[in-house]
Amino acid sequence: MDLQWTYENEVVDNLPSDVFGFIYCITYDNGKQYIGKRQILSTKTILALKDGTQRPNSERIYKNVIIDEDGKVVVSKADKALARKRGLKAKRTAFDRLLVESKWRDYKGSNETSLTIVKKEIVDLALHKQQLSYKEEYYLFKLKCIIDDNYVNRCIGNKYFRGKI
Repeated sequence: MDLQWTYENEVVDNLPSDVFGFIYCITYDNGKQYIGKRQILSTKTILALKDGTQRPNSERIYKNVIIDEDGKVVVSKADKALARKRGLKAKRTAFDRLLVESKWRDYKGSNETSLTIVKKEIVDLALHKQQLSYKEEYYLFKLKCIIDDNYVNRCIGNKYFRGKI
């Protein structure tokens, strides 16, 4: 069985509905730790249903997009150029934007290592994306993660790297 997340020494099954994400600390079998962030919620934008009904718990939005003969949205620049050569034009199209929960319960961290995880702890909660990013950097600096050998973190915000300070 996979390890469960803990928060304030309690096993976490669910988080409050207003929580966007969390800062975590993963401890490995060699005693080293990794600090990171994890979003609980994300948005997924999908083409509206053909009958025009809106999906439950979604927000209806409209975009100007090119739809190919198969009913798929053309995304890449090369495909858009090809579609225009075939006479397809962008048109206002309905999409449903859904708020979906990530697979945070099974998450094992973004650190690529062959070490075994012995503890998954939620350190702090965040209510929105900006707060989540701020708190991650706050803890990385506060704990001196890229200069302390007890942590396996290698960089902070893609600006500060282990061994470069």
